[in-house]
Amino acid sequence: MTEDRKVQIARGLVKYIEDHKDAGMSQNKVATVCGMSAATISHIIAGKWNAVPAQGGTRTTTVTDAIFLKIEAALGLTADFFETDNYAAIFGACMDAKVRKEWRIIDGLTGAGKSFAVERFARTQPRETFLIRCKNTMNAKEFMQAIARAVGACEVGTRHRICQSIADRLLTMTHPLLIIDESEALFKRTSEGGFGAIKDICDEVKGRVGIVLVGANDFLEQLRLRAMNLRSCFPQLVSRFATAPVALEVLSRADVELIAPAFGVQAKKEMDRLYDGAANFRELFDALRRQQADQYLLKAA
Repeated sequence: MTEDRKVQIARGLVKYIEDHKDAGMSQNKVATVCGMSAATISHIIAGKWNAVPAQGGTRTTTVTDAIFLKIEAALGLTADFFETDNYAAIFGACMDAKVRKEWRIIDGLTGAGKSFAVERFARTQPRETFLIRCKNTMNAKEFMQAIARAVGACEVGTRHRICQSIADRLLTMTHPLLIIDESEALFKRTSEGGFGAIKDICDEVKGRVGIVLVGANDFLEQLRLRAMNLRSCFPQLVSRFATAPVALEVLSRADVELIAPAFGVQAKKEMDRLYDGAANFRELFDALRRQQADQYLLKAA
């Protein structure tokens, strides 16, 4: 494992403790979560993983790669701190929506890092931030009930009552943010009424709640086509949400150069191969993890 990646994991460890401080997280508790001693966690946070005092003498030892991998897996730190252009754009749009109570759209191809970035935002900004992931099996009412559960509103009754309950609950908050991920799932005939629910919530909260719609594969274009055909609530939705859309980019060579060194890839030819073989971030990370796993197996053989 490279020193760069160890530094990233150490930073992620510090950030994890800070983000969960309100829940009582500490170095001792995170050591329990990771299944190791508090002393090991302390040395990693201090950046002293290459000079850990050995027991019963003046010699020092090092924290093994296996320990770093264990921390990474236990806390879900993998790739948390690769701030690509897409990651920065998504994080910035969510923050603007939360602070300024804006309505925004984020659109990008599958594997562009949308779900990862909004999950990361929700973890780092948990106060009054609600992440709802649409499902292909949801109908419109089930979608509304998912929002109600997330915000702590009543999910019983007619769709109108649930919608009103959601709005009433959100209006009691200071900087609420609804992030609706995989919104393209609502285009199905059985769940398209979910867009009507979003429009109704917007009517009730009148600019006092931030809302971000996250969709894939020309999500915004599909909204615009329905709006052009004057279909249902879509003209109003497009006029409210499409003023400053975030259009995500495909995987770039610069992204590969940013990410690959943390997995031990330094050679330009190897980066070229990874870039040519990966259509998106998901495929890039899959390739890097497979390659890393193969290297560990060879070392262990």
